[in-house]
Amino acid sequence: MRKILVIIISFLSTAAFSQTNTSSPYSRYGLGELTHPGLSINKGMGGTGIGLRIPNSINILNPASYTVQDTLSFIFDFGIYSNNTTYKTSSQNSKDNRASLDHIVMGMPITKWWKSSIGLLTYSKMGYDIINYQDLFVNTYKGTGGVNKFFIGNAFKIKDFSVGVNFNVLFGSLEQNHSYAYEKTEESLFPTERYQQQAIRSTSLTFGMQYDLKLSENWSMVLGGTFENRSRLISKNILLVKNAFSSIDTFPNPYTGETSQRYSLDTISYINEKIKNHLPVNYGLGISLNFKNKIIIAADYSTQSWSKYKSFNSFDKLVDSRYLNFGIQFTPDEKAIRSYWKRINIRTGFYTNDTYLKLKGHQIQDYGLSFGLRFPFKGNKSALQLSYEYGKRGTTNFNLLQENYHFFTLSLSLYDFWFIQSKFD
Repeated sequence: MRKILVIIISFLSTAAFSQTNTSSPYSRYGLGELTHPGLSINKGMGGTGIGLRIPNSINILNPASYTVQDTLSFIFDFGIYSNNTTYKTSSQNSKDNRASLDHIVMGMPITKWWKSSIGLLTYSKMGYDIINYQDLFVNTYKGTGGVNKFFIGNAFKIKDFSVGVNFNVLFGSLEQNHSYAYEKTEESLFPTERYQQQAIRSTSLTFGMQYDLKLSENWSMVLGGTFENRSRLISKNILLVKNAFSSIDTFPNPYTGETSQRYSLDTISYINEKIKNHLPVNYGLGISLNFKNKIIIAADYSTQSWSKYKSFNSFDKLVDSRYLNFGIQFTPDEKAIRSYWKRINIRTGFYTNDTYLKLKGHQIQDYGLSFGLRFPFKGNKSALQLSYEYGKRGTTNFNLLQENYHFFTLSLSLYDFWFIQSKFD
């Protein structure tokens, strides 16, 4: 009954992912602002995960890692997310605070050699409101929406070699508005509005492998790799361009005799079509070193070919992205009985990302530091996990925007036994 309740709560919470949880002007381009991938365990260790194998946790960055889970275990991981961001230009700055649901993930065994996982998380988010005055024109840009990711994963283990695959489904909606008008004194004449909506869906496969190698009595190493195929993306697109006040008619009111004005709406262009596109391939390599389960050191590198992606009716050009992640986890004594504090996992790391945005001839970079803690529950393997990321995206040079952000993720990881029924004499 407890597991059924967890599953019901999970799917009822799906609607919480649809809210706009960013105000970054950089989210205007492509599919929006891509989220930092992974759960609390990954984010606390600088975003690493391709080469990680940590028991009693779910690592969605490499589906092959599911085989590290206990044979009779069931893990439910639920997380919330908040960010505090300062936006800076060469002359202005502003702040914004947001909070939202981050992920809902479950992991369970099928057999001793076959493990599975299922989850829902945010893939990208869009939310901006920009006003730009240029010469005699005023431009207003607004955008909302986001893309969610649902996945089902399976992993299989043969001796020290594990392979896995995630079946991914992307779905969501992006809405963008652009209005521009000629300004004259206090009136804004002949404003033109451009409304664009994309309903997106896509399916893909993420393949993963891990090889667990025993180096010595105290040291072990994991080599990992991931590959996500070039997947078809189908978007239902609506584009409407109209003049809001293209003509003005004056007519008398038959009841009062007063003169009134009526404004007409002229449609300049209307497009309603389904477009087939492709999301680019994604490659990743990872490695981790484990010393007596006390110290785990991990490093990842991944890249995605966004230069081959074309947005619908968009003038922005994306470029290939690259990620480099490094992280460490330290546990004083995971089997300590007398001291609770020695069983706490302490995590830290750093990351650097050449994003898929290239504006005014400069690729936007995102880099930062991370810190994380895992507080185990007394008497079982459940835990409360916290991750914190401080980073910077963009620059104030070249008339661009710099974002200084604080990201917090708080998750509850519940551990239970799977297919075990209590018996009473």
